[in-house]
Amino acid sequence: MLKNLTKEEKKVILGISFAVSARMLGLFLLLPVLSPYLRSLEDSTPFLIGLAIGIYGFAQAIFQIPFGYLSDKVGRKRVIIFGMITYILGSLLGGLAKNIWVMVMARFVQGFGAVSSAMIALSSDLTREEVRTSAFAVIGSSISLVFTFSLVFAPVIAGMVGVPTLFFLTAFLSLLATVYLALFIPEPKNHRREIEPSMKNFVIILMDKNQIF
Repeated sequence: MLKNLTKEEKKVILGISFAVSARMLGLFLLLPVLSPYLRSLEDSTPFLIGLAIGIYGFAQAIFQIPFGYLSDKVGRKRVIIFGMITYILGSLLGGLAKNIWVMVMARFVQGFGAVSSAMIALSSDLTREEVRTSAFAVIGSSISLVFTFSLVFAPVIAGMVGVPTLFFLTAFLSLLATVYLALFIPEPKNHRREIEPSMKNFVIILMDKNQIF
């Protein structure tokens, strides 16, 4: 998939794939072990455990479009780096959390920096149209590999080092990805925009039955 990419395109796609994988690792690596761990936290109840697990995805869903729109306005890298920093802070808070309320906040902060769409847009801006499908395939493959790895090894790793360490691990990997993006991935001169964002278009998408079924 990488053979038709230029050296610069490979650097961009591998860097973005690493950043996306680091974020997804924080989601997938915790899925098999987070629920049992949350039961041990102070003030935990079934409702708050479910909230701590689900609020990450809720925050992602709410802020994905605004962050994507913001990246059109102020630049891809600024938005992505901000989102990665919030993810790092949320991961650190999750590793330090001793009660369920702090964990809920940590998971929300993790999900708040919803910059996956901005990362995909950045890869689109920095690759040629004829190789863009291959670039997206590399990013998608990295997510699949992280998901498979997490399901198999998360319980083993958590049993060896503990769930808080998983939070710290994802924070560290995300920090590496953020530094790489900041230093080695250029800001595109032009942003590709297929549609003009508007509240009208947003409502049309929400009302589209194909988005639900």
